[in-house]
Order: sequence, then structure tokens, then C-alpha cells
Amino acid sequence: MSFEKHIGLVFACPFNEETRNCPMKDFRFKYSIPKSLLAWKMMSDVELMDLIDKHHICLAYREKGNNNF
Repeated sequence: MSFEKHIGLVFACPFNEETRNCPMKDFRFKYSIPKSLLAWKMMSDVELMDLIDKHHICLAYREKGNNNF
């Protein structure tokens, strides 16, 4: 499976502000951009799918006005 279309999640949240428990925070704030991209590329398909699934669930909650996901 190709995960390139989701690589933008490494850089920013589509809602411009992450929730307090966003699993992508480490990519965005803890690591440099090159290190974040490398970490993304080194993750297994299962790990990436887990992050993307969490992202989709968060999007669904936030689109309904719930920012407490």
C-alpha cells in the first residue's frame, strides 16, 4: 500500500491545530523534518495504517465539532 499521499501529516494538521493526544505530534515537534521523513519511511505498513486510521477517526470527530478526541 502507498502511504505517500498521507506524508503531509508529518508537517501539519489539516485543522491547523493538533488535539492534545495527536499521535503525529512527535513527527511535527520532536524531530527535525529530515528525521521525521526518515521515521515515516521506516515504519511498517501496519504502523502507518494505525496512524492513518487514528487520523481518519480524529477527522470524523472534529468535522462534527468535537475537538476533544
